[in-house]
Amino acid sequence: LGVLQTLPKQMRAAQRSAEPAQRPRYDALSWLQPSRLAEHGGAPCALAEVVPSPRLKGYRNKCEFTIGKGADGNACVGYQLGKGKLGQTMVGAPTDCTNVPPEMLAAVAVIQEWLLRDGQLPTFDKWGKGGVWRQIVARLAFASTVAADGAAAADAPPTLLLVVDAAVREGEGEENAAERAAVRAQVEALAAALQARPLAPPSTLSLALRVAEVRTHAGGQHIEKEDAVPLQPIFGPPHYEQPLCGLRFRVSPAAFFQVNVAAAEQLIALLRSQCGLSERTVLLDVCCGTGTIGLSMATAVRRVIGIELSDAAVADARANAALNEIDNATFLASKAEAAIKRVLTGLTAEDRQHLVAIVDPPRAGLHNDVVKALRACEPLARLLYVSCHAPGFVANAVQLCRPTSKAYAGAPFEPKHAWPLDLFPDTEHTELVVLLERPPPPPVFVA
Repeated sequence: LGVLQTLPKQMRAAQRSAEPAQRPRYDALSWLQPSRLAEHGGAPCALAEVVPSPRLKGYRNKCEFTIGKGADGNACVGYQLGKGKLGQTMVGAPTDCTNVPPEMLAAVAVIQEWLLRDGQLPTFDKWGKGGVWRQIVARLAFASTVAADGAAAADAPPTLLLVVDAAVREGEGEENAAERAAVRAQVEALAAALQARPLAPPSTLSLALRVAEVRTHAGGQHIEKEDAVPLQPIFGPPHYEQPLCGLRFRVSPAAFFQVNVAAAEQLIALLRSQCGLSERTVLLDVCCGTGTIGLSMATAVRRVIGIELSDAAVADARANAALNEIDNATFLASKAEAAIKRVLTGLTAEDRQHLVAIVDPPRAGLHNDVVKALRACEPLARLLYVSCHAPGFVANAVQLCRPTSKAYAGAPFEPKHAWPLDLFPDTEHTELVVLLERPPPPPVFVA
């Protein structure tokens, strides 16, 4: 509620900085009237009660465990304690983290033991002092329905995909090749340790390796981004299948997927109930990731169009459509602002009359160019915004809901209702869904 209460204040700040001729238009916004705000405790719209997570412990399907030095100076796999900019670089074990699944904790324990006993390469120092081992990315496939105490509903062991992220110095000569060979040999030894005895609780393991190059310069060092580094399978497939809403989804190491599967099903059910879907609906799924939201609604609409910047995520989305035999979904690997304009050009007059959009951006929110493209998409009258960081939504809402101007074409949207969902139990964070609407364009009569 507190964050939503800042939207009217930020809108008034935008009014004060607007051109003098624009300022009276803010006063005409119905949702910004004092009487409307008073109805909702100062918020721009009604706010529902928090939707609780069905799973409260061990719910994360993705964790990134830093490899660094523990309090005793030895290698430690876990989470960084303190702030690096303050020189606090210690890593602590994740043993007491209640949101980490026990299958991941079991694997981390084996890796920790192996590093101390057989690890021959140093841990990576992100502040420019070299090293090799950077982190372990763990991704776990959950059953789609679980008990609140964290017990899985399925009897089969879940799939656990582990990715070892390592670093070598930039180069193409024999020294670089030797460093890469040493890393590969060590990871193969780690694979043997992971396969030597069953983990408790059990899981079906896969292991892969990513080796990023590090370029050192006067200002520090630059590391290749993970999605640009080739994935080297060690054993098992480099992806897994996650059941969700009655469908199966292929998830690769770098692809975005909601970290709490049971709560994600609730999120999708809420979105579906508010989209006003019909057999004529064209659903625009912006920042679609691996296609979970759009594909989960595909059977209820005429067409799904997913837009995502990540090539890897789009490849997963297309594979997921094929995996589930869905043939009315298209996925575009593109900047959203360019794709929206292209999509709109390709729609029929009837399609435009039944256009609905869902946006699920990263933590920072939508780029301003994407906001402008959504506003300029005149047929779009209903927009559902999914936010994992409410201040990011508020910043976008100022742009989406401000009066029409040269910079912001198209009629402004109006916040209608908001729902917080607890996707991250035992933290202060919630997912926020906001329904925004604006008057639809005049109907087009087709002869």
